[in-house]
Parts: sequence; C-alpha cells; structure tokens
Amino acid sequence: MYYSKLSNAYNRASGREIDQKYPSQAGSFSKQRPEWEIVGAFAADPITISSIISGDGATPGSVVTVTTSIAHGFSAGTPIKIRGINVSDYNVSTKVTQVISDNVFTYSLTDVRANLPAGPGAGLAPGANASATIEPDTVTGASPYIFNISLRSVYGMQGMHADGSKADGFRSMVVAQFTAVSLQKDDRAFVKYNESNRTFDSIAVTKVTGAKLSAESSSTNDAFVYHLDSDAVYRQGWKTTHIKMSNDAVVQIVSVFAIGFHKHFEALSGGDASITNSNSNFGQFSLAADGFKADAFDKDDKGYVTSIVAPKAIMGDEINVEWVQFDVNKIYGTSNEHLYLLGYTNEEIPPPVISQGYRIGAREGERIYLDADGNSARVLMTNGPITASNTQVDGTDSSVKRYENVTLQNNTQGTVYTVGSHNLQNGESVRVISETGDLPEGLEENVVYFAVTNTKNTNLASTQIQLASSRTNAEALDEVTLVNYGGEQLRIESRVSDKKAGELGHPLQFDPNEGQWCIHTDANSSLETYIGTLTVPDSEISYFKRREDERSLDEKLYKIRYFVPKDLTNGRDPVAGFVLQDSSSTNIRQDSDFNATSIDTSDYDFNRNVRFISSCTFDSGTSTIEIRSEQPHGLKVNDKIFVENVTSTTNTPGTKNLGYNGTFSVETVTNDKVFSFDSTDVFGTTHNPGTITNNTDTASNQLPRFTRKDVKRNYYIYRVETLKR
Repeated sequence: MYYSKLSNAYNRASGREIDQKYPSQAGSFSKQRPEWEIVGAFAADPITISSIISGDGATPGSVVTVTTSIAHGFSAGTPIKIRGINVSDYNVSTKVTQVISDNVFTYSLTDVRANLPAGPGAGLAPGANASATIEPDTVTGASPYIFNISLRSVYGMQGMHADGSKADGFRSMVVAQFTAVSLQKDDRAFVKYNESNRTFDSIAVTKVTGAKLSAESSSTNDAFVYHLDSDAVYRQGWKTTHIKMSNDAVVQIVSVFAIGFHKHFEALSGGDASITNSNSNFGQFSLAADGFKADAFDKDDKGYVTSIVAPKAIMGDEINVEWVQFDVNKIYGTSNEHLYLLGYTNEEIPPPVISQGYRIGAREGERIYLDADGNSARVLMTNGPITASNTQVDGTDSSVKRYENVTLQNNTQGTVYTVGSHNLQNGESVRVISETGDLPEGLEENVVYFAVTNTKNTNLASTQIQLASSRTNAEALDEVTLVNYGGEQLRIESRVSDKKAGELGHPLQFDPNEGQWCIHTDANSSLETYIGTLTVPDSEISYFKRREDERSLDEKLYKIRYFVPKDLTNGRDPVAGFVLQDSSSTNIRQDSDFNATSIDTSDYDFNRNVRFISSCTFDSGTSTIEIRSEQPHGLKVNDKIFVENVTSTTNTPGTKNLGYNGTFSVETVTNDKVFSFDSTDVFGTTHNPGTITNNTDTASNQLPRFTRKDVKRNYYIYRVETLKR
C-alpha cells in the first residue's frame, strides 16, 4: 500500500516523476527487508563460522567481522543469533550491519570492554560448533493476513495467488474466511475434444474490448454452448484458480470455500499449504500440485549417487512342471503333430492350461517333455480348428503370433488393418500395441479384440484384417469402425496367454474326429518318436520347464545407491516423496581448489558439481543468449537452469536475476559445451544482457556459473533402505 501511494504521488501525471528507477539505479526507492522477507529471513540450518575478529583484529571495536564457511545469504538488517564463540561477549542476538561478500558480514557490539580479545592473537576463536543462525522476526515482518472476504463472478475471476518469487525469507501468509464463487458462462473459455480429428474444438477468439467482451460470450450455435457441456474443459489462458501457492510460498488456509473454479487449491514449484475446515464444490479439480522446490534444503544437498543397482538375475535352475499323460494307443494311429491327452475325451471338460501357476504354451520356444532323457516336442499355436474336413491343423508360431508395422485406413468396409502375410483365423483373439503408447483413437490399451479375416469378409485382401469387440461380432462382421484411426508404430499380437483351451490359435484343441483333446506340436519330434517305442497304453506324466523366480519384490526393482559421507555434520538420508535433481553445489569450496595437487578422504566435496561459464554472448536480433561452459554441460532442451555471477555492461555488480543472470529454459544444445536460450526468463521477464565483463581467465570462486534446476526427467524417491557402515 505504501508503494502504491508513493507511485501515485510521483507518477508521470503528477509532474514530478522520479528519474531514478529501481533496480537499475541503486539510489532509487528500494525494498525494505521487513517488507521483502515475510516473517523474517529464513535459513534451514545454522551457518558455520570459520573466523571472527573485532575492530582491526588487534584493537577491539564495536564492528565485528565474521567469515562463514559457506555463503551466508544475509542482507543488511537480517536478524541473527551468534553462538559458539569462545569469548561470550560475541554470542549475541543482533542484526547484520553490512555484507562484505558472500562469506563475510559484520555486526555491531553495543558494549566493548577494554580487555576484550579482538582476534586470534588475543585468543579469540570460533568453537567447534560456532554458528550464525537467522532468527525469525515476527513483528516487523509479520505474515500478510487475508481475512473475511468474498468473491462472486460468472465470468471466471481468479482468486488469490501467493507467489514466493515476489518475497524472500520464509514466504508465508494466512487466508481465512475467503469464500469465492467463480462460475464461467463465457463459451469462449472452453474447448471440447473431438475424437474424429484428435483436436480440441473451440470458438475462435480474437482480442476484444468494451461492450464486445460480454456481447460475444454466449454462443448462438447449440454445438458450442460449452459452459453447459460436461465434456468441455477450460482452454489454456482461461483457467481459474481460487488459492494458488507457487515458488516456495507457504499458506495457512482456514475456512476457505471454493466454488466453480478450474482448480480450487493448487501448489506449484515448492508451494505448500495447510488446509483446514475448507470446502471445494463444482469446478474441475479440487486439489492440484506440480513441480518441486527450486533449491534443496542444505542438509539434502550432501549426497552422491554412486551406482545403479540392477534387479537381481533369475539364477535358479529350471524346474519340471508336471502336466498330463499322453494316450499312446491313440497317438500310434494318427498324425504325429497331434499328441492326444489320456482321459480327456469330453469336449466340455478341457485339459488344464495352468499347472503350478504356469501356463502351458505361453513361453516362447515352449517344449513338452517325457522321461528323464528329455525327449521333447515344440508346443505350437494352431492356425485353425480341427474339423471333419480339416483333420490336420498346422501352425509354427510359438507362444505368440506377432505382426509388426501395422497400418490402417478407413474405406467402404470400415477400418482395415494391413498386417502383411498372417495366420490369423476369423474370430481369433488379438491385442493392438503401440510402441509409443499412441493407439488409434477408439481402441483401448490392454483390451482383447477379435480378428475379422478375408475368410469371412471376402472384400478384404489376404494381408488385411478388421477388429471386432467379440468373437460373435467377428462372425457377424460387426467390426469396430474408428472415426479417426491415428496411432503410430503399431503391432498386432495373438497370444496364448489370452486364450483358453479350444479357442482359435490355442495349442490345445478338441479333435471331433477322434473324440479327444490333443496338443499341437512340431512334426517328427523326438517326443513322438519316443512315444512310438512305448508298449503301454498310457505314458508317464509329461512336464514342461520353467525357471522359478524366487526374488523378493525389492530384488525385481532398479535401485540407486545414494551415499552420504560420514564426515558430514549436517546431512540426512533421502526422504520418500522427494525428487532427485542435480546438486546446486556448482562452485568450488575455495580458490585453492584450482591448484590442489592431492586430496584425501576429508575432501569428499571437492569439485562436487562444478559448472563454470567461459563465455556469454547475446544476439539482439533473435533475443538469444548463447553460453559456452568450461566442461561438458550435459544439458538437454527444456532443462531449467539458473545463471549467476555474470557481470556485464548492463549489470556491473552481477546482481541476481539481471542481465545474463536468472532462471531460463534451454532451447538449443549446439554441442557438449554450447547451449542457448531466449533472453526472456521462465517468469516472463525479458533481460537486457549487454556484454559480459567477467575475466574468466582468472580462477576464483567468483567466476560465472550455472546450475541445472530441473532436468525434466525426474526420479521420485519411492522407498528408502538405510545401510550404515
């Protein structure tokens, strides 16, 4: 409110416009810490103090200079608590007076006694646990409190957006008794999916103002009255949200009622909310969340992924799975491709297709065995039923009939699939699979269909089939016609695992000519030859082979080994539900790391994830920033990166989020060291980079660098097993 009034007092219309503009000119009006750091500054952990002096280090003074082991992130006025110094005078609650550098700041002592030790020479030193901790300031930096308000709209007004990028510190606020009714009667705000062309139908939208805003909101075409159509959804750019939290914002939501919004409560990019005694009605989504925090807590940025643990191999020996006996006498006088099963003479009582949990014929290369010598025959799928006129069925496929590179088109017959030369029978069960997951519109994944072939529909070529939803429909030529076939990289499979004994394609068939069930195998097999030597009417029990999987569930999963060095004093185990990302430790520890000739076990964080920039250029014609990295960057298109420490002609101090510095999305990867992106950052702010002025030939921890913030191929931690050495 203060800045709003100030802007009105000194805007252009006032005749006394202020020439100095923040933040380009430091002398202009700037934010105050209590206004910017909501509920005070915020840091997850104490910051270790590496050295401390008073005055000049020899003579004590009121100004105390502190050096920290890592970047402190303080600003002038940040409330802090100093503890662990061996001289108690320095252990005080105070505020930062001045920030000298990323690792050095000063604070003031209110009382300086004459014999106060001023530096190491006088015995002043930080203790083993000396630290500076940010103290919340809940008075001058209290949370905003939105209370007892309401909103009513039939044209899709937005509710409240708590954007953490607009604040600093602990970005919190409270909202209570905020009731909002945001219905949408504007038909232009919706789209509806059209299966016929796999696109969304909508009313064409052009920018209008004034009376036309409402005049064109109601469609005069009944087909486009979308605000009453339950199949219509909000179009991009028109979606509404009641309470949105983003960029690490934390909101306490109490007695908030949302009605009719696209999303009622939404958390984005680390947004967090506590919702109590609230309600969500109508609209499309009650709760929605996406993304994660841009920066890890310090204690979570300590570990290393050292290896990938592959699933345990199935190492056990194959076991013999007993099945049924063969009818030796019946096999003597019939075709050697049909091995008849002893005792199974009733068509209504088929032989078992599953034994000990394993399905006969489902294994590719399946074989059926007799005796200890392993006489066997291949178990094959059939290419037709056994009838009086077709006493011998053939078939050479094992476990599955597979047809790749399937194409489809619509013609007068309906939807026709070209599969090439095939052995499918009319009414045989099949599945349609897409290598990319893109099935034709109208087909469902993991659903069994039934083939219609040219034996039934004579208008089809021998290389073509159609699909029906049941065998009955396949016989009736009632095929599934697709309005828009679409789909890509398709294949069609007929699987033993989808079939019962006696169904088309299954190896087990009933032979009406012999009145007995049989299994289809290859001709002249060693099994058939062995049966011919038997002198008894029934064989021993047959068997097929399987390798038993004795692995536990964990042993079937891919896992990663995440190592946290034991030397750490502030690290923790991974937390279930968190996301694995690149470490943000992209700088060196100190300048001496550049010249280190040896390291030992205490240097676990040496060159942890260094990502220095050697050069930056800006093309004003295309608004493109190109960066060359010192080492291979490993980036891919759409990766989100954070650039920092770049000084330029438009940003001489290298201020964050100005000039080349900011958060951007990678658009082009030229080679392993060069990538580029648009000068407009991910928050929609356009940067004026200028010309880089850093001296990248001089090694220091102030070199420009970048950090990958989101690789877009995220691994979520599902379960953690802690192993300690």
